[in-house]
Amino acid sequence: LDPEMWTSDDIPLSESYVDTTTLPSLGIPQDIQVCLFLIKRVKNDDDGNSLNLRTKRFCSGGGDSTSFETWSSSKFIAMGNAAGKLREECQFNDDGTMGLES
Repeated sequence: LDPEMWTSDDIPLSESYVDTTTLPSLGIPQDIQVCLFLIKRVKNDDDGNSLNLRTKRFCSGGGDSTSFETWSSSKFIAMGNAAGKLREECQFNDDGTMGLES
């Protein structure tokens, strides 16, 4: 994967590079709209403690210009992220349970 084609998360999607040649070259039929996003986390050079996201987008069959609902698996990723955030924010109660203060 060409490192120059990774897009920073602060670039609008409409201005991001979309690779429309790789998926068809792998045999994905052009009558099927497919988009695949690869996401990597890169340590922030400014502070060394936070992460920046970089995205590589692959589309075929016109998927790069069509809006559609993502597969349900994306919801599981969001739930996992939310659970991780709750673990960061929550503290253990005196009885050993974990929860947010109300």
